[in-house]
Amino acid sequence: KPHQRVFGASRAPATIGGACMGGKGSKKQRQPASRGGGTSSPYGSGGPTSPYGGGSSYGGGSGSRGSASPPPEPTKPPQDEGCDRVKIEALYDRLASAEDQAINPDGIMQLCKELEVPPEDPVMLALSWHLNAAVNSYFSRIEFVDGLAKLRVDTISKLKAQLPVFRQELTDITKFREIYKYAFLCSKEKDAKILDLEVATTLLQLLLVGNSYPFVESFRTFLREQQSYKSINLDQWVSFLEFNRTVRKDFAGYDETSAWPVLLDEYVEWAKEKQIKIA
Repeated sequence: KPHQRVFGASRAPATIGGACMGGKGSKKQRQPASRGGGTSSPYGSGGPTSPYGGGSSYGGGSGSRGSASPPPEPTKPPQDEGCDRVKIEALYDRLASAEDQAINPDGIMQLCKELEVPPEDPVMLALSWHLNAAVNSYFSRIEFVDGLAKLRVDTISKLKAQLPVFRQELTDITKFREIYKYAFLCSKEKDAKILDLEVATTLLQLLLVGNSYPFVESFRTFLREQQSYKSINLDQWVSFLEFNRTVRKDFAGYDETSAWPVLLDEYVEWAKEKQIKIA
């Protein structure tokens, strides 16, 4: 059964594994292989590791997100009145698929309907981050029940009341960095260190919205036009976020001899050649 799109991107096909372009390396000392496997990351040690640890993400237990920081203790909504795990279990059973032994994309679509939010709304990614969900568009029983219990939420109405808190977290750059990194980790294939380019460009469009991220549309165009990259790694992913926050619209301040990934060097070169005007 084809996976529906939840939060904008279905799981990438299993055939994308491996290095993007094989052996072509980087001219940057920090990033000896920016087009393929692991690289050092500005977000913690160990580079782009698998978020799954050693166990399955369904049934028995939830996976770890590798080097991603766990969600902080949530801010309680004013009307919090405690939490009943039995109610959370009942909510899980109502939304879960017996076949998948998890809340699958269909169940999340139903959850979005009851929360009155579109499935591509970034607030659903913030919820997934709080639940420590190992796989995009799936919640295991442990992830869902333990996650909502930690949030002290046991009904749809309480979860709906928590959504403004999640939205506020999306505007907090420190928390957003972690959520943005989490989007990469939960959307890639289980053992891969890279994210399919189509999935990546869709996530960028959904996550990086507004005047703080002026390069998104031109970068997405560049990724569609270029022929060298079929996927993107974690260092490239997180570096693009910082690129938007530190480089001026006329590319002043961009130093290609610094630690930026080669992918961004090539984007800047492409934009200058095309005389792209950043709005």
